[in-house]
Amino acid sequence: MVRLPLVLKIKVPKSIIMAKSKNRHEKHSSKPPPFGPTNSAKKRAQAQAQAQPPLETQEYENALCSVCMEFPHNAVLLLCSSHEKGCRPFMCATSHRHSNCLHQYKKAAAYSSVGPTSPPELLCPLCRGAVKGWTVVGPARRHLDAKRRSCTKDSCHFRGNYRELRRHAKIEHPLVRPREVDPARAARWQRLEDERAVEDVLSTIRSTMPGAVVVGDYVMERDYYHYRGGLHHGPSGGRARVGLLAARQTGRLRGLAALQI
Repeated sequence: MVRLPLVLKIKVPKSIIMAKSKNRHEKHSSKPPPFGPTNSAKKRAQAQAQAQPPLETQEYENALCSVCMEFPHNAVLLLCSSHEKGCRPFMCATSHRHSNCLHQYKKAAAYSSVGPTSPPELLCPLCRGAVKGWTVVGPARRHLDAKRRSCTKDSCHFRGNYRELRRHAKIEHPLVRPREVDPARAARWQRLEDERAVEDVLSTIRSTMPGAVVVGDYVMERDYYHYRGGLHHGPSGGRARVGLLAARQTGRLRGLAALQI
């Protein structure tokens, strides 16, 4: 006679069964859908995108870099004191193979600082307010990177978007740093500044000493004296007063020929 195994029937409490079922449901519901968002989620995202006001797009649609005056590639937005009032200065944050504007901007601020130990004060190129930092605006950077602009090398006529310009500079100009100071260009700039300083000095002389004559570093002022029949204008013999210009200290007027104001 064969004995059958004894089977005991254990009754599981209903609360344990419900708890297991609940945990299993939460585990499956927390997983993301296997094929991305559902159609309803896509529709909600599209509706939210269409509901966004076009003001933000207008702020960077035709934005120009305040340093190179081109469409800013790899752009950053400077956060100045007038940011809440609508000031939106965008600037290139490219490398030394390109315009390198952000680095040049910080470098210029460091040169203009009061002392070597004082931190450089960054001023907004648009409103001249204090710049607290900068940030990356994703949609603006992608939009401006698609804009075409010229290669920063002077003798190159290539144009392209940021991706094309990076490839072009890496292949065609791997050792070129277009924003480094050219000595010839720096000399021309210094000469223009000297000429402007001379014009400022001569303008001051014209307004304060009418009829004076400039000879080298000196100003000869003509005296006025009354003649019979009215006021006569002319030199007063040996009583011409000779004054030394303040520009003599800087040599701005050195070498100038005699000039009648």
